[in-house]
Amino acid sequence: MKNKKKEEIVKWVLVGLVALSMLAVTAIPAYAQQNITVSIGDISLRPQESATIPINITKDVAQEVSGARIDLTYDPSVVEVTAVGGSDFDIFFYDISDGIVSIKVNMVGFQAGTSLTTPIKFADVTIKAIGYHPGDFTDLNLEIVELTMATGSPIYPREVSNGSVSIITPETINETEYRKMIPQPVDVDKIYYKFTAVDEEWAAKWANEILYVQVKTKYSIAMYLDRAGYVTSVDFERWGFPTTEIPYDLAIRSLDKLDP
Repeated sequence: MKNKKKEEIVKWVLVGLVALSMLAVTAIPAYAQQNITVSIGDISLRPQESATIPINITKDVAQEVSGARIDLTYDPSVVEVTAVGGSDFDIFFYDISDGIVSIKVNMVGFQAGTSLTTPIKFADVTIKAIGYHPGDFTDLNLEIVELTMATGSPIYPREVSNGSVSIITPETINETEYRKMIPQPVDVDKIYYKFTAVDEEWAAKWANEILYVQVKTKYSIAMYLDRAGYVTSVDFERWGFPTTEIPYDLAIRSLDKLDP
């Protein structure tokens, strides 16, 4: 009887050891099958500021990649892409599609010879902040159109890690930075001659000068234009005296009235 119980115990111990060994064996290929990831990060920019951010292809274990076709989508009212390059791939090219709500950058990279091995820098993307309102934000959404090995076989499983751009705004702004934010050429047909300044409205003072006044703070912005409507200079004043900076909120109010 005792021997029978011992045999039962030994049998269950062996079953348990076999189960554990099977888990250990299956754990290795499961790890090897984790996703290859295409990613771009999150950044914050001041209005008119530019930064370069990489798109990377990574995996925890080495993965050979021969070619990739990846799209990047963003809100053109917040940022614009000014340059794309710096890829690890031998051959790389891109184009930017037109759009109002969103714009897509179509990028292609591939090897002329030996495949690359992760981690791989797919591209450096230079982004300029166009938005200037507090809280302006855009996602940087990636889409993997194609990701292949040297044999031409697609690489799976795969995923993207999207990024974003947040616009951060200062408390004050100087004349140089303000001028960069002005939409040009200025549509002077929308601005009328006034004998006196109008509170928080643009008014034409002379043929080449328009004026914006905020009565409660005593700030004023004088903008000088050429005949085509392009800005030649900007002057800030408070209480009738020159000042180097104005509140950022005032700058936004004036620009919104300039380009409604």
